[in-house]
Amino acid sequence: MDIKKGYIGRSAFRLFTRKSNPITPTTAQQTQLMTVLLADRRSAESIMSYARGDLRNLNGIEIKELAALPGVGEAAAAKVIALFALLNQLLTPRQTPPANSDG
Repeated sequence: MDIKKGYIGRSAFRLFTRKSNPITPTTAQQTQLMTVLLADRRSAESIMSYARGDLRNLNGIEIKELAALPGVGEAAAAKVIALFALLNQLLTPRQTPPANSDG
């Protein structure tokens, strides 16, 4: 997947929706997906290099440790930590059924 400079989200959208040989989010590499999430190639590459190519290696990392990486600021570090928090919440079974919102 070739995400061009500039509008990273728009570039990714075009690759995901192109008619000829579209890229799917499930076939994209983790670095490419991180580039889309962070909207910054340098931050994504720095984080993925530190993670040795697999985001699972970052599970439990401290936000200050991420923010100290070259090219990674506080905002990118917070987004990665938020990503792990969301994944954790989504993978944890609900304790109670969702409330019925009949109006």
